[in-house]
Amino acid sequence: MEQINTRSEGASKSETTLRFGKGIEGEEAPRLLIAEQQRCIAKGTRMDGGKRDRSTETTGSACGAQEPVECRSGARCEWPFSRRDFVIGAGAAAVGATSPALWSSSALVTPAAGLQGANDLPLSLTVNGEEKHLNVDPRTSLLDLLRENLKLTGTKKGCDHGQCGACTVLVAGLRVNSCLTLAVSIDGEQITTIEGLAKGDELHPVQEAFLNHDGFQCGYCTPGQIISAVALISEVKSGAASAVTHDLRHAASIEVTDDEIRERMSGNICRCGAYPGIVAAVRQACGKSPANAAVTQNSSEDSIAAL
Repeated sequence: MEQINTRSEGASKSETTLRFGKGIEGEEAPRLLIAEQQRCIAKGTRMDGGKRDRSTETTGSACGAQEPVECRSGARCEWPFSRRDFVIGAGAAAVGATSPALWSSSALVTPAAGLQGANDLPLSLTVNGEEKHLNVDPRTSLLDLLRENLKLTGTKKGCDHGQCGACTVLVAGLRVNSCLTLAVSIDGEQITTIEGLAKGDELHPVQEAFLNHDGFQCGYCTPGQIISAVALISEVKSGAASAVTHDLRHAASIEVTDDEIRERMSGNICRCGAYPGIVAAVRQACGKSPANAAVTQNSSEDSIAAL
C-alpha cells in the first residue's frame, strides 16, 4: 500500500480508495474513513500501516504525518495528542455528556429544603377588596404572585416582557404590566384584577361591551384588554391626554375618537386581530355609540359612573 499525502488536493477521495481497496463514494465513504481513523488512534498506528511516533507528530497533521512539533520558542513540544485526536475525543465527550442517563432525576441537583424561603419578605396587599398577607421571594413578580400564590389565573402570562399587555392589572387605579412589577415594590397597595370587576353575576359595563361587540376571539388577551379599557375610561375622565389628543387646553372634555381609543389601547396586542370589536366595545363602555363622542368629567352616563 503506497504512502498517502493527506495534504494534497483531492485527498479525501484518494484516501478512501487506497484504504479500502476500491473507490467508495457517496455518504458511505466519510463514515468508513472516520472509523478507520479511530481504529488507528486506538492502536497507536498510522493509517498507512506504520508505527505511530507521537514525538514527531504535529498538532495539525493527519494520521501518519511526519512533521515535528515546535513551540513558538523553537523548543520541541511534548503535547501527546494531535489536533485530530483532540477533536475526536472532544466529540465523544460531548456525545457522552448528552446521554439521557446523565439527566435522570437522581442526577439533578435540588436546593436544600432548609434554604427554601430563607430570604422571603413579608407582603401585604389588598387584592380585589380582600387583604392578603404573604411571605414572598423578593424576586417574585406581581404576575407570578397572582397566578401561583393567590391562584388568580385570569391575569395571563403572554410575552413576560411587558410587550403584549395580557398581564395588565390595576395598581392603585393605574394600569401596570404585572410581569414587570416586583410584588414587594407595591407593598400595601390595592390591586384589581379581572376577577374583581364583576359584582357577583352582574358584569362590569366594559365586560358587557366586549360581549356585545365580540371584542375577542381566542380570549387569551381579553382580561388585559378589559382592564386597560377600564383604566382608559378613568384616564379620560380625569383629563389625562394621550399622544393624539388634539386640544390640550380643554382637558376636562376629551373627544373620544377611534384614534384616541386605538392610541390608548396600543399597549395591548390581540394576535387574533379583534381590534374593530375592541374599539367598538370601548366606545360603548364610554357611554357613546357614535364613532366620535365626548366624555366629560361631569358625565352622568350610567356606564361611566359604574367605573
